[in-house]
Order: sequence, then C-alpha cells, then structure tokens
Amino acid sequence: MSDDFEIRAGTLLKYNGAPVDVIIPDGVVIIGSHAFDGLQGLRSVVIPNGITAIGDFAFDQCTNLISVTIPNSVTSIGDFAFYGCEKLADIILPNGLTSISKLAFAGCKKLTRITIPNTVKFIGENAFGECSGITTISIPVSVTAIDEGAFHNCEKLSSISLPNGITSIGGGVFAGCSQLTSVTIPQGVKSIGFHFFCGCKSLQSVTIPNSVTSIEEEAFTGCTSLQSITIPGGVTSIGEWAFAGCSQLRAVNCSPGLLSKARAVNAFRDTPYAAGSAGGTAASSQSGGGWLSKLFK
Repeated sequence: MSDDFEIRAGTLLKYNGAPVDVIIPDGVVIIGSHAFDGLQGLRSVVIPNGITAIGDFAFDQCTNLISVTIPNSVTSIGDFAFYGCEKLADIILPNGLTSISKLAFAGCKKLTRITIPNTVKFIGENAFGECSGITTISIPVSVTAIDEGAFHNCEKLSSISLPNGITSIGGGVFAGCSQLTSVTIPQGVKSIGFHFFCGCKSLQSVTIPNSVTSIEEEAFTGCTSLQSITIPGGVTSIGEWAFAGCSQLRAVNCSPGLLSKARAVNAFRDTPYAAGSAGGTAASSQSGGGWLSKLFK
C-alpha cells in the first residue's frame, strides 16, 4: 500500500498524500472518520467497489471537492460525511444505502438534484440542509421517516413528492425553502412540527391529511403566498404563531372550537384573516419591517 494511505485492518484511517485527485486502493472496507477531513485541495475521489461504509466527517469541509464516485457496496454514510463540500455538483447515492445520516450532505451548495435510492428508510437531521442549489428531490416509497431540518434552506427547491409510507416528519423540514409552491403531507403523519414550513414564501397549497392531530408553533410562519388552509377535524391543537405573518391568508376552514383555541395563542397574528377583513393586513407583516422581516428576508 502507498504511504499516502494509513490503513489498518481494512479501515482507511487517514489520507496523507497530495490532496488533488485520489483513487482509494482495493482492500479498503471502511473509510474511517475524518479520513479526508478538511483537505481543501481535494478535487475528486474514486471509491472502489467493496467499501461498505463512509465514516463520520470523512470528507467534511473538503471545499473544493467536485466529484466523488460511490459504489453500490456502500450501505452506510456517516454523520457530516460530506458536510460543507460546497463545490460538489453531482452525486449518485448507491443502491443498498439504508439511511442518510445527520448533516451528511449539508452545505453542498452546488448540488442541483438528489435521487434517493429505494433502499433508504430514513433521512436524518439536516441531511441536505443549506443545499441551496437543489431544485428537485426524488424520495422513494421505502422512506418511512424524515428527521428535522432535512431540507431546510434548500432555497431553489420548488416541488417535492412525499410518498404515503412516510409516517414521521420532523420540525423545520422545509423551513426557508423559499421557492416551494405546494406540498401534500402523507396520510399517517401525525404532527406538523415547529417551523415546518417557516419562511416558505412561495407556498400556495398544502394538503393536510386526516391523520394529523397537531400543528406546532410557527409551523407556517412567514408563508406569505398562502391564501387559504383547510385543517382536518382530527387536529386538536394549533401552536402559538402557527400561521403568523401569512400576509395573504384570508380563509381558514376548521372547527369553531379549534379556531377559538388558535386565536387564543395568536396563531393567525399579522394575517388578513386575523384582521377580520379580506383586505386587512397588519403593518408589521409588510415588507421592510417588523418581527417577520428579521426571521426571513
């Protein structure tokens, strides 16, 4: 083995060579934690077939990494594995991958599309957060849970299809997705969590299933294109400021009892609906000032 590669019992512990274009040698089974961490000169990596795992922080902050080839033998990609690889423009996730870990691709700003293989069951916390170039994401029916903030601040994401097998979606999952226009939440999801759609300025349509029982605090805060919402009868609680700053929200369809509870916690603060007039808009939700402009510009 080349002295460039520090390998022990099949695990690549550290790469010590020139950080430009790297081909990992055969015989490696695991790319260890921090193996390439912070190698800012690294441009491309070829991972050979036979490697089964990419460890935590393996390519963290490789800010000039453009290309990486991941074989189908890889079944695990660790936390922060490609975090901050801001020039990584394309990646094919391997068939056989069962989960996408916490912050695995967060901050990969050049990524434009992601196809998640049909072996993945779980998408971790902030897995694709701050991937501001992503326009499309394909999620397979195998996925059953998406953790909080998984796609937050994917500013160019305009549409996403959530399959019916998903039963759990964490808070803030689409926060700051300013070009997202419509979402259908799958039947089986029970809660629309904190900051779920916060700052989704282009969101016009949301379908909430009968399985949802709660809408948490600030779930729709700052959804300035949302004009109407239908809240199903199974919902028993709406959190504080849930629809605050939805400056075009004029129609809310829900039970009178729930509506009374929602008003008591200012769920519709700074909306025409709260003002009681189809044309009314509170001054603090207008462009250029107030608490809302500080949250999302």
